[in-house]
Formats: sequence, C-alpha cells, structure tokens
Amino acid sequence: MPNLHRLLERQLRKHVRGEPGPELQRLLQAVSEAYEQQDQERQFVGRAMELSSHELLEHNRALAAAQERLLAEVEQRKRTEYRYSLAAQGANDGLWDWDLETGGVYYSPRWKAMLGYDDAEIGDGLAEWLDRVHPDDLPRLRADIDAHLRRENQNLSLEFRIRHRDGQYRWVLCRGIAVKDPERATLRAAGSLTNISDRKLAEEQLRFEAMHDSLTGLANRSLLTDRLTHSLARNGRDPANRFALLFIDLDEFKVINDSLGHQVGDKLLIEVARRLSACARKVDTIARIPGDHVARIGGDEFVMLLEDLASPEDALRVAERVHSALSEPFSLGAHDLVARGSVGIATSDGGYTRPENVLRDADTALYQAKQSGKSCTCIFDPQMHQRAMARWSTETELRRAIERDDFELHYQPIVNGAGRLEALEALVRWRHPTRGQVMPDAFISIAEETGLIVPLGKLVLASACRQVRRWQLEIPSLAHIAVGVNVSHRQFVSPAIVDDVERILEETGLGPQSLRLEVTETAAMQSAVKTIETMARLRAMGVLIHMDDFGTGYSSLSQLQRMPLDALKIDREFVKEMNHDETSRSIVDSIIALAHTMSLRVIAEGVETVEQAARLAGAGCDYLQGYHFGRPMPAAEVALLVERREGLGARVRAV
Repeated sequence: MPNLHRLLERQLRKHVRGEPGPELQRLLQAVSEAYEQQDQERQFVGRAMELSSHELLEHNRALAAAQERLLAEVEQRKRTEYRYSLAAQGANDGLWDWDLETGGVYYSPRWKAMLGYDDAEIGDGLAEWLDRVHPDDLPRLRADIDAHLRRENQNLSLEFRIRHRDGQYRWVLCRGIAVKDPERATLRAAGSLTNISDRKLAEEQLRFEAMHDSLTGLANRSLLTDRLTHSLARNGRDPANRFALLFIDLDEFKVINDSLGHQVGDKLLIEVARRLSACARKVDTIARIPGDHVARIGGDEFVMLLEDLASPEDALRVAERVHSALSEPFSLGAHDLVARGSVGIATSDGGYTRPENVLRDADTALYQAKQSGKSCTCIFDPQMHQRAMARWSTETELRRAIERDDFELHYQPIVNGAGRLEALEALVRWRHPTRGQVMPDAFISIAEETGLIVPLGKLVLASACRQVRRWQLEIPSLAHIAVGVNVSHRQFVSPAIVDDVERILEETGLGPQSLRLEVTETAAMQSAVKTIETMARLRAMGVLIHMDDFGTGYSSLSQLQRMPLDALKIDREFVKEMNHDETSRSIVDSIIALAHTMSLRVIAEGVETVEQAARLAGAGCDYLQGYHFGRPMPAAEVALLVERREGLGARVRAV
C-alpha cells in the first residue's frame, strides 16, 4: 500500500507545478491516511485469518487424538471381551444374567448345554433355573439369593444339585454378584454356573475311603464309632432303644494266612464280609442292622451293631445266625475252607456312655469265648472286666519282672526204671513282691499270648543251663545229670531259637547232650514244617528233643515219624487213670510200644503212687517223673535229694 500512495503523489505533482496548496496537501494527507487505515485493516484481517487457521489446526489435532483414543479403547474392549470369552470357554462355565426390572434371565449356550439342552430349548424365565434345582437344596438357594439382594453378603456363592435332561442330578457351583444403581437400587444380578460333579464324586470317594475298610468295603472303626455314638445317644434318651455290639473274630485265621498265603486270606476276609452283610439283611425281624452297622476293624475282627432289640437274648439269636453263616465252606479257587468264628457281645444294659467302653467289653467277652473253645459266643458281664483288668495288671507286672529277672527255678527229678536220678525238669516260679511265689499257671498263658514267653524262656533256659553245669562240676554224682526245659511254640518257631541255644550253651559251658528241650505235641503240630526244621538243627548240635504231653494233641503218625525226636512224655492224665481204667492202661501201653518201635525213649509224667511206678516200670517205661519221686524243689534242695537217691530206687521197686 505505501508504494501505491507514492505513485499517486507523483502523478498529482506532475499536474500541479510548484508546491501544492493546502487543499491539495490535505487531499493527499487524507488519501495517505485512508490508504494507511486500509493497510492496517488488511494486516488485522491477515492476522485474524492466521490466528483462526492455527486454532482450527489445533482443534483438528485434538479431534484426531480423541478419535485415536476412542479407537484404542474400542480395540481394548474388544480384546478384553475376547479374553473374557476365551476364559469363559476355557472355564467351561455357564453364564447367567438376571434383569430384576423385567424378570428375564439370559442363559448362555454353555449354561444350557451343561444341563443337556440346546440353545432354543430353554427360555429366559427364572423358573427355567429354579424348577430344576433339587428340592432339598432349593430353600437354601432361595435364601442365599435373597440375602445377597438385601446386601447381607457381598457375593453369591453356593453349591447345589440341579436336574440334567437325563433325569439325574449334577452338582454345580453358583457364583454371582448384584449390580446396583447410584441410589443403591438393585438393577440386575449376573454370574456363572460351574459343573463340580467330578469334584463332588472325588470328595465322596475320599469320605468313603476314610470311613470304610479298603479290602472289604465295610465300615471301618471310625464309622463304627460314629454309629455307636448315635446308638448310645438314642439309648440315653430312651432306654427302650436297646442295642448290642457283636465282636466277631475268626478262629485259626492266622493258620490259613501262614499256610495258604495272604492272598487267600484276603479273599476269605472279603467273603466273610459278604456273608455277614447278608446275615445283617436277613435278621431284620430280630434287630435293625443298617449296612454301615457291619464293620471290619482290623485283621480278622468284625463287628455288628444291632439296634431296636426287644431283649438281650435277641443278640444271641443273631450270633447263632452268624455262626450258621460262617459254618458253610468257602470256595476260594482251589481251596475249600471253613472259617468259624467266636463272638463276644456287649449290650446297652451295661449303662455305657462312651463307644470305646462298649468295644472294650465286647472284646473282653470275645476273649472269654475263645477261651471256652472254637465257635463259641459269650455275653459280657462285669466280672469279665474285673478279670481283664487283673490280667492286664499281671501282664504289666510280668514285663517288669522279666526286666528285673524276678524268677527262680524249681527242679523235679526224673528217674529211670531202677530209680536212678537221670535228669531234672526245670519249672519256673515268679517271686512276686506282694503275692509271694506265683505258680506258672497264673502267668504262663499271659506270657504266651503277649509274646513275653520269648524273653522269659531265654531267662529260664540260661538259668537252668548255668545251674546244671554248676552241679556237674561241684557234685560228682551229678556229673551225668541232664536238664529238661519247656519251650513254647512261640519260642520254637522263633528264627533266633537255634542261635540262642547255641549261645547259652557256650556261655554256661553245658554240653548239648545234657540239655533236653521239651515241646508239647500241640505246639509241635501248629507249624509242623517249621518245627521239624528247627528240631533237625538243634539235634545236629547234639541237643535232645522231647515231645511233652503226648496223647493230648492231634499229631499224625507220618508227621511224628518225620520229627527228629528222642523221647515221648506220656501226659499225666493217662497215668492218673491207668490203675482203675482199662482204656487208660491200654493207651499207656500203646504209647510205650509205639515209642520203642520208633526207637524213642518214654517218660511218664504224674507218677504219684508206688502202684503207678511199678506198673509203668513193668510195662517198659524208660523214665518216671512225679510227686512219688519228689515235688519240684529249689536248687538248694537238690543236693539233699541226691543223698536220698537210694530211696528213689526203692520207691520204684516197692510193688
């Protein structure tokens, strides 16, 4: 614009010579100012246009950025929804969405498929869900949903059963949460349904295994204790709710296990369990015995819990049926077995409050039944408990006595047919601190049952060998003397028996030919193969083996012939009756003849009269033993006996 102004001024000056007048100057000034104003306006418009373009550019940039953010958010949501979809598919859960305003419920295809339905086969009503819930679980489900909608719990989570299309119920886990508006009004609830049937099945299996015997499937001790506690509670509320506990133990099961193997033994236990369960179902007219009231609580021990008994005698009738059920042979592959059992019974008349006391007393009655013989039944009475406590006290004291060696040996003479002292039998006595001298009948059976007979037997053997060796060295007339020591079945089948005997002989210096180990006929037959093997090893050492109480057991001649014996000892009962009972005399004569045929010596026990001594000597009996020749005596009295040894001979020759 300034260039245009100067051009106009030059043109005006060409037409006007000299200096322009005032009016022309004003005109030029006005033109100049007009053009300057126009230039300013143009500059202002230019700047305004420049400013608007910048703002527009910035705005466009902001819009572009917002669009990018929106697209990113959309993409993120798509990824989130995709991940959620994958997670839902991976979790294999069915989804549900309940609109509380309309009452409609959205069920995902997976929700419907979990129940065996296609997508179009289930509508959108709440009844599609609730009508399929197990009747026992529906009240709890409704209560939990209502509590959650009232905001009493933060989340909805519970397990229940729901009906499948096949009519069976499936266990599911329902989880959900309610959605609320700003005014805290509940608008909708949504969540998932998870099939947990496999987990429930596994849990149920674990619970079953924890409460049942793995071999037979019967209830175990834990479940039995629970059921017995329930029976005690019923009886406590009303004594008319009588119950009884039958404790059943198989007779001679250990023999079956040892001889035929544990596999056969396990098969037998399974079959016994089946018969007892069947027996329980057949006695419903006498007593109520649910399936979980028959238990195996260990080894060959079974228990039956009877409820709703009219009288204690009903328990005896059930026991009779148990015996009958077990009396039929069991066919187990190549083996036909008979497994009889003994039964001990404890009834609610005992006023019990603790289940373990019922089991204890039934076990005590079972012990008494076994003492009475095989296949017996015994009902508990308080005297049994007193005897059991006395037996337990004896066992405890016996253990301490073995540790302190509170025993002494008495010796009973054994003479030959001419009355010469040939040997002594060592018989143990217990020096009790308060009861004085305790005879073996009071503690040997307990020692046998508890296994204490093994350490006790070692003490007796070592003491007898030590004492006899001392007599051999100190008393010339006893240099030939031998000693007989009783050995229990537990000792004889012990793997250490031969080593123990060898060690004791070496420590005491007694020659093996001076030791006679006596094992009863019954004990020898319990494990005949093992017994013969042990006898052979002992005989190889030079130790003599005598069979005690011969005639009272069940040995066969073939087994007897295979045993490396040196002598048979005739049981005292036959000797006692021989003078006035022809049968007993014939048995004694037969035993003597049999022994001599097998090149064995014969020892008669229980000789108490001169007539018995003369009769046995005349029949060819090799050795005699009994009160007629001397009672068992302490070691100090044996020397006095030796001084009277001529008198022993006279006692044999007296008749």
